Amino acid sequence: MCCIKVFQMACHAFEFIRGSDVMDAIAELEDA
Repeated sequence: MCCIKVFQMACHAFEFIRGSDVMDAIAELEDA
């Protein structure tokens, strides 16, 4: 669980930098 939270935090950082496309891609990975 710890790793997942860190991973999500990193994803939010990328989202802030690059836009929402990153989180859209991560959401697809989480659904899969």
